[in-house]
Amino acid sequence: MTPKERILQYIEKKGITQYAFSKRTGLSNGFLKAGSSLSVDNLLIISNSFDDLNIEWVIRGEGNMLRDGGIGHVQNGHTNTIDHSPIHVSTDASEVTRLKSEIKHLEELLAAKDEIINLLKHK
Repeated sequence: MTPKERILQYIEKKGITQYAFSKRTGLSNGFLKAGSSLSVDNLLIISNSFDDLNIEWVIRGEGNMLRDGGIGHVQNGHTNTIDHSPIHVSTDASEVTRLKSEIKHLEELLAAKDEIINLLKHK
């Protein structure tokens, strides 16, 4: 399975049309039909447009289709399992405070990354 075929599998699973995909990414409507290779720039656009899509899965076809690992574990092109593992949620106030601080830091890093990407796009 090619990376573009995996993207088609992803948008089918998400219930997204190819037109909606192209509209959201800004890539041409025939992008998924033309050729089989993807540029790094296009992968970056797709990754920024669909933050739940695991780009490593798109490229190599290994691991989870989705970044959260919740559904669609794929290996050798076949969906194997749906992970329904229980998640432990801490109610400890200090842990919640620490996590909020970490989220804020990660959001700042993400904003800086987006700013760099925008600067590079406009060069």
